[in-house]
Amino acid sequence: MSKGHACRLVHQPRGTQRYQPTQRNDEDALTRAINSLASQFGQYGYRRIIIKLQQAGWDVGKDSVEPILGTRRLVKLQSEAFGSIRPLLQGLPDYPPILEARGKDGLKEDHR
Repeated sequence: MSKGHACRLVHQPRGTQRYQPTQRNDEDALTRAINSLASQFGQYGYRRIIIKLQQAGWDVGKDSVEPILGTRRLVKLQSEAFGSIRPLLQGLPDYPPILEARGKDGLKEDHR
């Protein structure tokens, strides 16, 4: 049976069988470098992180940095959303005080 016929039987493109995934030999070290820079420069996006890595001698681009940085930011956002914000919200009113001056329709007195 040919490869093309076998791929048609399992509803897979032939290119799927030809694809050889590549992984960097230094991916663990790159991940540590990205995490270090992201911790040091938390406000930086992936473009600035790439520039910092290139200045440090790494041969990287968007395709190698963005997925690692994206998973790190996702974990950080989840921990912020569920962990560290709850203690900050205790004791605060349910709504900002500025909304108290609004009517039931949500408009301020001077906009009615």
